[in-house]
Amino acid sequence: MAAFIGEAATAGANAPTTSGRRNHTKRLSRVLHFAGNIYQGLRCTLLLLMVKSMKKAMTTKSKRIGRKNAQNPEVDMKTAKTLRTVGENEAFHFYETIGKPTGQSARNLTDFLDKVKSAKQESRVFHLQRRDFQNWVEKSLGDSELARKLGNMDSLDSTDIRMSICKAVKNRIKELREAPAQIIIDEELVVPQC
Repeated sequence: MAAFIGEAATAGANAPTTSGRRNHTKRLSRVLHFAGNIYQGLRCTLLLLMVKSMKKAMTTKSKRIGRKNAQNPEVDMKTAKTLRTVGENEAFHFYETIGKPTGQSARNLTDFLDKVKSAKQESRVFHLQRRDFQNWVEKSLGDSELARKLGNMDSLDSTDIRMSICKAVKNRIKELREAPAQIIIDEELVVPQC
């Protein structure tokens, strides 16, 4: 029994004390804090390098495309909005007449172009006279330029309607896709204070 008590006393002496655990925790906390500072520093450096690289690329690109477009962030937002695919609730639904849907719908300009090509002539005339094409392009896709072109087609002969709509939409898609992409960077917003 005395041997057992002696072993317990020895084991108790070798066990870490409360103050020893606290010191260990403080050291671990300092190491983690130091590692966090290194990580934050590397992150800041990486972000600064990325911003500088992007600014340099934009400066070079803006010289090629002209300063006017390089300073206009709205150009990209309008392009993205016009070329996006809308939800089913914003899709253009084709009708032959009021209350007689064709079952076709378009959710983006490319889809719209394909559907206009294959739609019946009555459907194209119906929507053009009601200015449905113009309203959808302007309100759902936000493209007032294409909407204006489509709105000016109401006086066309019915045989030219398909060709004219397709040409206007195809040209607009091409124009929007070829527009130079721009990234506007504000260093104060992107880079955290290091």
